[in-house]
Amino acid sequence: MSAATSSGINAEYGGVVVALLVAALIYGFVMKSDVEDTVENYITDAFDTVKNATSANATVDQFVAVNTIQVAVKCCGITGPDYWDWDGQVPSSCCANFTTTDATALCDSADAYTTACMSETEDLIQNALLAVVVLLVVIIIFLVACMIFACCSKKEY
Repeated sequence: MSAATSSGINAEYGGVVVALLVAALIYGFVMKSDVEDTVENYITDAFDTVKNATSANATVDQFVAVNTIQVAVKCCGITGPDYWDWDGQVPSSCCANFTTTDATALCDSADAYTTACMSETEDLIQNALLAVVVLLVVIIIFLVACMIFACCSKKEY
């Protein structure tokens, strides 16, 4: 196989990779709302189940998910501390002094974060999706530049 044939095959593979990345980028734009809806539904279901918790319907994973979101994002409830409506009490993960030793402990709503978790989580999802888009664009630009340089510098041997 000659060098010209070999570099032609490599350029074809590079073109396929770039096309796949562009397709992934377009797919991401099209499916963006579905991803957001799926995450929003999961969060809402977990929060609602924990809010109405009985030993029969709330799983440990749901308690952990709610506590993790509230601690990581420093927020309280889907719409704020009033979401919990537990006679002035909220999960301890809503408060700055949360400890992981008792995930079911409560604290006073006056000490709770005032930020709503849904809006903060939506912001995090938007930022994560933006980071993925930027990364894909940078990779596509890099691959196209490499293909151009490879084609310009190929030599016949």
